[in-house]
Amino acid sequence: MKFMVRAVSNGTVVLQGKPGEPRDDAASGDRVQITVISPVRQPGMYVLQTDAGKSAPFEIGDDVYLRSWAHHAGIPRPALLVARLTLEAAARIPCAA
Repeated sequence: MKFMVRAVSNGTVVLQGKPGEPRDDAASGDRVQITVISPVRQPGMYVLQTDAGKSAPFEIGDDVYLRSWAHHAGIPRPALLVARLTLEAAARIPCAA
């Protein structure tokens, strides 16, 4: 079985490959296969597709986790923007030796 990662916007295949060997997932009790999609770096909405079907759309981007956390925590968008800009500024501060 192969997998493909497709852009939702136009259906373009941005990554394809073969998933890892099937194995048991102790937490869910399901038989699973791992796919590595980290080579996909372009921000956007994607689906993972196999012979068995396709996933729900998911987002790849720089601040996906931050926005998701803020949404669930009820933080308004302006506060999130301030948090993002603060994090970006902090990321540019060199570490002291």
